[in-house]
Amino acid sequence: MENIKSYISNNLKYLRERKSKSQEDTASALGLKRGRYASYEEGRNEPNIETLIRISRYYKIQIDILVSRNMSSKKQW
Repeated sequence: MENIKSYISNNLKYLRERKSKSQEDTASALGLKRGRYASYEEGRNEPNIETLIRISRYYKIQIDILVSRNMSSKKQW
């Protein structure tokens, strides 16, 4: 069973790749340094609530989906 950290990291990478964006582009759009954003994708750190809100707005997705489901699975989310 996956934990919240792995959902967030997997989903961030999945969403970024669907937009065909680099980590640098995504981090810049979110007002983050690339290294900080990369640490979220790699699961080394978790975004705080303010960053989760920015991420959810950027990707136009609800926070609960971002943190509670594996979006890359074949199941509908």
